[in-house]
Amino acid sequence: MNVRIRLTAIMAACIWVPTIAANDDPWRMVPALPTACYDSEDHWLERIDAAADELNQALYQQQSINEEINQQATDSFSEDPMALAQRMQQALMADPQNAQKMIEMTQQGEQLQTEIPAQHEREVQFEAESKTIVEQYQAALARAMEPANSRWRELDQRLSLGNMPDPSWPDLAWATWFEVQHERNQAYAETCGTWWAATGPIHAYLERYRTYLVVDRIPHEQGAFDNPKLEHYRALNVATDGWRTETDYKAAQDYVRRARELFNNRESVERCASMSCI
Repeated sequence: MNVRIRLTAIMAACIWVPTIAANDDPWRMVPALPTACYDSEDHWLERIDAAADELNQALYQQQSINEEINQQATDSFSEDPMALAQRMQQALMADPQNAQKMIEMTQQGEQLQTEIPAQHEREVQFEAESKTIVEQYQAALARAMEPANSRWRELDQRLSLGNMPDPSWPDLAWATWFEVQHERNQAYAETCGTWWAATGPIHAYLERYRTYLVVDRIPHEQGAFDNPKLEHYRALNVATDGWRTETDYKAAQDYVRRARELFNNRESVERCASMSCI
């Protein structure tokens, strides 16, 4: 490794993360997961879309600040890199004990870099699990709906009715249609109680995913990328006022996208099961 780069890496190894105020926490923008069966009961999709917009705006503003600081560091380093490397080497020689700690921290940072493929694999696993859960839910709902759907298919084969109400239907078709719709509502309600409840598999999956993001991914990315970057700025005497990590914003964005994908599978409204709603 080039000596100048190595010195920069060693100076960048000290771990320092600015304290993030509670009102600066992107997770506060994320609404709690819904437990109702129909989106019309809680309008959660509207709220999660609003949260996504708020997160996007906050991240964009922070990225603008961070990019400006990074540009200052780039300009500072480009002015006289050899003089900078000499100052850094003198600082290390003046404090051998702290220099050793920096070397150890540099090695830890390098280790975190090697773990990136494993982190990516965990993301892939969570995405695959999400798709599997949706497939399992859809299969469970289809099984629950099958008696009602089968009943309607049988009548449709006899009368060629189709699957959309038509004013030209005979009374028998209308009566059967409303009964079938009522049975479908019951089947969906039973499935909802298993899948969309707070104790169901979808809530459990999203809780695991959020825990992974907060406990594993965010700290890993801060250790591998943010901390070295901040210490690099400090070594260059670049002010970091206004800088903050972007990792938690991006993690919250991923969580919001995943939660929306899942809860978009809820039905919007109850099926019409009487003439009063036609």
